Amino acid sequence: MNSQKLSISDFNAEEKYRNFVLQVHELLTQNGYKSKILLRKHGLSAQYNSPNTKGNALQLIIRDNMLHMYLYNIFLHEFDGFLENLPPVIIKEYTEYRNCTDSCNPVCAGHRLHYTINGIQYRKCLSGRRFFTVDEEIIGILSVLRKETS
Repeated sequence: MNSQKLSISDFNAEEKYRNFVLQVHELLTQNGYKSKILLRKHGLSAQYNSPNTKGNALQLIIRDNMLHMYLYNIFLHEFDGFLENLPPVIIKEYTEYRNCTDSCNPVCAGHRLHYTINGIQYRKCLSGRRFFTVDEEIIGILSVLRKETS
């Protein structure tokens, strides 16, 4: 499917999440993240690429009238101590999903990130990402983003 280039004003999240979408967009673009707003097969997508790695950092998606977010491991690694300050639902997801074994993807073997959360070290694939449905708890990421990007 051909993607059509759109602007953040076309990203029509539910009213209660609209402010979240706009604030995430503003915080990331002001800090050098490149954004692409696209109409995809599943719905609208707002993708943000890291100014440091040029890879995917964060993606917002509207699917089935719900707002979802992908957090890419590389994005979390860009800010020292960022992960430990995120909402508990995000921390839980990152501590419970499997550690990198170097055998999951031969292309990225040896390219892993190390995180320490509450004194425990985790190894995660460089290209990994986690999926979240945005709710009131996930919106707590905004305060951490503001602190880390100021």
